[in-house]
Amino acid sequence: MNFVFSRPETQYLDHAKSLLFLDHCVAEGDPNHDALLVLNESGLGIHEPKRWDQPAFIVDFTTMDIRTGAGNVSRKQPLARAVGRQSDRVLDLTSGFGSDTSLLAGMGYQVECRERHPIIYALLQDALGRAARHPLYSTAISDNVRLQFGDARDVGSSFLRAFDAVYVDPMYPPKKSKAAPPRRAQLLQTIAGEDLDQNDLFLWVREHAKRMVVKRPKHASPALEEAPHHQVESKMVRWDVWLNQPEST
Repeated sequence: MNFVFSRPETQYLDHAKSLLFLDHCVAEGDPNHDALLVLNESGLGIHEPKRWDQPAFIVDFTTMDIRTGAGNVSRKQPLARAVGRQSDRVLDLTSGFGSDTSLLAGMGYQVECRERHPIIYALLQDALGRAARHPLYSTAISDNVRLQFGDARDVGSSFLRAFDAVYVDPMYPPKKSKAAPPRRAQLLQTIAGEDLDQNDLFLWVREHAKRMVVKRPKHASPALEEAPHHQVESKMVRWDVWLNQPEST
């Protein structure tokens, strides 16, 4: 699959260059097989193959409920219990479209992200830029997130140890049910493809991180043969936690 992006209007050209995806696109393509990128006043969006005539998908962090005490950004939530309520710095090695990244930022964690796919990186960076210009979300989201373009393994083992927790949210295993996954999940799979080096990443992070947190479907097996030190569950998902340090809450 190709990513199609025609030269944008002049006022958006510098922004397009800053998002680092232009070299990974072609000017023309097949609507039935290729994805279409658009950049306008709403931000950077993407149309899946066969959906060029439908609304583009745009990552948007400014729809979160970030009010003080709101349920989603309370450190009483399962996600916060998994990364450690007393933790400060979290390294997110698989941000995807940033759902958990933005939740962690809204909870007050300092989140560093790595994203190796140029299109996913561009969508995330564009969303963070728009959040940074928003009077409410600039502090709650953008000030707490630092996004870097590159492979997770490029950071080095000593870098992992500088964080209180390392968060990994891999592609989920295929569902047994016939129900189609949500659009976000389908689109992420379409863009990124199959994650073939997933197990190597788990083993590497487990060896070097103070705290490794892996998000899984609730009934899926753990990511490693080694049993996690503990697990945190919500209604739909589970977080498996491995520790190389005394446990904190």
